[in-house]
Formats: sequence, C-alpha cells, structure tokens
Amino acid sequence: MALEINHNISALNAYNQHTINQGNASLSLRKLSSGLKINTAADSAALLAISEKMRSQTRGLSRSISNANDGKNLVQTAEGAMNQTHSALQRMRELAVQAANGTNTPFDRQQLQGEVSGLIGEINRISRDTEFNTMKLLNGTFEKSFTTDASSLYGAQVQIDPDSGFEAGDYNVRLSGAEASTASASVTDKSNVIASGAFGQSEISVQNGAAFGEYTLQIADNGDGTYAGTLTNPAGDAKSAAFSTAGGSGAPTTADFGDMRLDFSNVTSLNAGSLKINVSGDLRFDVANKASGDTASYAINGYEGGTVDLGGLRLTGGVKTQAASAAGEDISVASKGEALTLHVGANQSQNVSVSLSDTSSVALGLNGIDLTTQDGANGAIGVIDEAINKVSTERSRMGAVTNRMDHTIRNLSTAEENMTASESRIRDADMAKEILDYTRNTILAQASISIMAQSKLMPQSILRLLQ
Repeated sequence: MALEINHNISALNAYNQHTINQGNASLSLRKLSSGLKINTAADSAALLAISEKMRSQTRGLSRSISNANDGKNLVQTAEGAMNQTHSALQRMRELAVQAANGTNTPFDRQQLQGEVSGLIGEINRISRDTEFNTMKLLNGTFEKSFTTDASSLYGAQVQIDPDSGFEAGDYNVRLSGAEASTASASVTDKSNVIASGAFGQSEISVQNGAAFGEYTLQIADNGDGTYAGTLTNPAGDAKSAAFSTAGGSGAPTTADFGDMRLDFSNVTSLNAGSLKINVSGDLRFDVANKASGDTASYAINGYEGGTVDLGGLRLTGGVKTQAASAAGEDISVASKGEALTLHVGANQSQNVSVSLSDTSSVALGLNGIDLTTQDGANGAIGVIDEAINKVSTERSRMGAVTNRMDHTIRNLSTAEENMTASESRIRDADMAKEILDYTRNTILAQASISIMAQSKLMPQSILRLLQ
C-alpha cells in the first residue's frame, strides 16, 4: 500500500461508515420515539399508501359503529313511543267492549266516549311530539311507501318492504323452473284413508295454475261403491268431485278437483276421512330493472307456499304452478316519501333505510269512533283491532331493525379490529427489534469514531522516512 499524505483514504472510509451508522441510529431513534415503523413516505412509499388507505377504513368503521348505535337509539325511541300508543289502544278497546254492553245508559256511553277522546288526543300527541335530536319520528316525516300497478304476480299478492332499499321504477319479473311437469306432490296422513291399494305421487297430476302448498282431501263414502271428495287448496277454496276405486261400482276412478287430478285406479278400497297432499317445486324469479337493465335472480328450492322475498319485492299468499314465462310480467312501482337513511359502513352508499310510519289517529283510522251508541261501540272494536294490528306491525319492524343494528355493530366492530391489526403490522414498529438495531448502530458509530482517531496516525509514519 502506497504511503500518501494528500489523501487519507482510511480516514475517509471510517468517516463514511460513521455517517451511515449515525444515520441508522437516528432512524432507529425516530422509530423508537414514535412507535411507528413508517414515519415518512421515504421509509416505504408503497407501504405508506397502503397504510393510509387502511387507516381511512378503520376510522370510517369506528364512526360507522357510532352511527349504527345512534340509529339503534333512534329506532328504540320510536318503538318506545309506540308502546304507549299500544297501551292507549288497548284501553280504548276495553272501553269499546264495555260500551257495547246493553246495560249502559246514554250518559254512561258519553263518559266512555269522553275517555276515548282523551286517549285519541294522547295518541296524536305521541305522534306529533316524539322526537330524536329534534327530528319528528312518528308524524310521517320518514315514512316511505310503495304502490304498484300489479295487485298480484303469478297468483300471489304483491307487497314491497319499505325498509328494503327497493327503488321506484318499471320492472319485469320472469318465472322459470316452475312448469307443471316439474311440480311434485307428496301425500301424507293417508294410512287411515287408503284401506288397501296404492296411492302416491304418481296418482296425482298437477295442472298449470295450481297453488303450491298443502291441500286437504276430505273423503265421504256414499255407500254404493262411490265416494264424494272435497279438495281444499292452500287458499281455502274447495272443489268437489265423485269417483270410485278399482274395487268400486265402475264409476270413473279419476276425479278432477280444479287444477288437480287424482287417480284412484290403483286403490282397492277407501275409508272415509281426510288426507293431506303437499304440492312443491323449484322456482326461480328473474327480476329486471327495465331502465337500468340490472337483473337479479332468486332461486327458491322446493317451494311449498308462503312468502317469496325478491329483494324487498315480496309475493305473499302462494305462487301458482305454471309454465316458464319467456316474457315475464311487467310491473310499475312508485314510491312516496323518503325513509330515514343510516350510514353504517366505512365507504360510499353503505346505508340502511328505516321507514317510520305515521301513528296519528287519522293514519290509524280512529277518528270515526263513536261509543255513544251500542252499534257504534260494536263497530269501534273492529276499528281498534285494526289499529292495534297496524301498530303491532310497526313495532315488529322496529324490533327487527334494532336486532339488525345489533348485528351490524358486531360486524363493524370485528371489521375494525381486523383492519386495525392489519394496519398495525404494516406501520407499527417492532420495539424489541428497533432497540437492538439502535444499540448496534450506536456501537458501530462509536467504533467508527475510534477508527478515525487511529487512521490519522497512518500519514505520520511518513515522517520516519525523513529522519
């Protein structure tokens, strides 16, 4: 190695290493003092961007939990007020039953009517004055309702849930997978009726237009080798027909009961009684928004009757079997009013709609109640029953929303916890590791200072050559 005096390369090298070690020690010190692995974008540009996105989600989730709790409290306020409306209605019904008794004088009924009038006034006050954060809850401000030009759809009544988020517009609902050939019928409770012979699914023909659900066949023995049958469908409509069996008088062994044909040719003998027939099948509804073109498909496997919920568009009272509809049925849905919207998510349009109905005496149909006559009191009982049912329905919806908010809050809390854990792994410093790094870099920085002190002695060896 050459001996040089203009440049002390060893000292420069020691200085450079000292600068690096000192910088690393300062970086470790910054991480230790902040507790963060990423303090500036220079620490990790990509991870900083990811971390900030996660941080916006966690803060949004935290705020949404508060929003959901506020919404739950609002709904509970409305439901609590409706509880008092219920109490007033129950008292009104009690008074109506009392007024309907013939032992009351006109004066007595005037007093009963006076109390009813006071209760109606209280129902109106509850509807008018129930508030949350100065917002009126039960006067119809946040009531959203739907009307449709179709009263029935594929044999079922059309209903639309105001809290479903369903929007007004023109829709086409197409039914498929419900052809008569795919509908199946099963027989239950036949042991007491079929004395001998075979009677099962193969003996039942389901025609287009038959309603899904449970049928009841009542059989009477005519005593001459023939039988009279009455088949009642799920809607309560009855059809009658006469028939015989294989061992009967030779009369027809098949019987048509409207949309159902029953074949008794494999039955030897019958007992009088009733048996159950259940008609079911696999359904699929394709719902298309005619304006946007958006479609949704809903499959109902083994449908036996009841309610079909097509994303808030509900069919109640049973759907009838029929061939698949290539065109579908067009319905036009109109909305009225605006429901209360609760934002229960970290991102855009993550909302829950809550419709709060008007519970005033006018909305409940109570204004015409008159207990001053016996006939009026009798009629009032039915009117009040209807009002009680309306309030019960609303309270049930409020209870369902409250339970939904409980699940929403738990879901948001879990999402916030896991998102925070993910962001922590990206951004938080491992304190033990950083302490070790800081200790190592501090020692190296001190060692480099010592080496710089030693390196200045190397050029001094040149003076020995001048002696």
